[in-house]
Amino acid sequence: MNKKSKNTSAVIAVAVAAFIILSIIIILVAGTGKKKEPVLKTSPEKTAIPQVSLAPDVGGAPAAGFEAFFSASRVYPATDTDLQQLLPLSLENGIQIESYGFYNGVYVESGSMEMAYNIIAIKVKNTGSTVLNSTKITIPHSGGEASFIVKALPKDESVIVLEANASDFSGKPDLSSAKAEEVSYYKENEIIKLSNFEIHTKDGEITVKNTSGSDITGKISIHFKYLFTDMLLGGADFSLEIENGLKDGEKKIFPVSAYINSACRITFISQN
Repeated sequence: MNKKSKNTSAVIAVAVAAFIILSIIIILVAGTGKKKEPVLKTSPEKTAIPQVSLAPDVGGAPAAGFEAFFSASRVYPATDTDLQQLLPLSLENGIQIESYGFYNGVYVESGSMEMAYNIIAIKVKNTGSTVLNSTKITIPHSGGEASFIVKALPKDESVIVLEANASDFSGKPDLSSAKAEEVSYYKENEIIKLSNFEIHTKDGEITVKNTSGSDITGKISIHFKYLFTDMLLGGADFSLEIENGLKDGEKKIFPVSAYINSACRITFISQN
């Protein structure tokens, strides 16, 4: 290898190392961090993202290397003093906004799984008495209205939710006018205890065994969400649907291509 080639290799190595350093995760915390200009870019052509099907019955594990894009995701907080004084903000029917900021990383609110930049993000907590089924949160902005869809969030859990349309709202948000609309919760009898099952997971696969001592009929839904460090990420509901239930002691293996073992967590199980 000539001197020029060696120099080129060295430059590439330095560039890769710099990218890794810049990919260190910054946690969403209200009231800290440097102010960033919230200029939105969704750029699927800029970074090639392995496509992951959200259909639970499609076989095959996620493409190799996909998990790395989650570890490269970052959230940074808004720093406006007036904005932070409003947080945490309790909305209607057990919905609370804990913090507000911007997100760079995999856009998990749709099946595209593309990289997105400077997306508005809020951290939402379910302070209700049972599992949240669904709600739509709206926050007026000087440039329009930001919307956030939150589904399948257990009681007392928090989740980072990305703006539903990946829209560019660079103006100041009016948190005092934020609303939680169309709020609905699961009924207690629609939730099955996790202890009634033995569940094992790996990339692209979930194994479920009924250990409840009796047959469980009807459709069983095993809900999961992606993780951002130790926090739930994404308002979208991901679930494995077992249409005909499971007999006592029955064990089945299901291909779930959207499941990444170290970047997902099963949150609860429902039945209907």
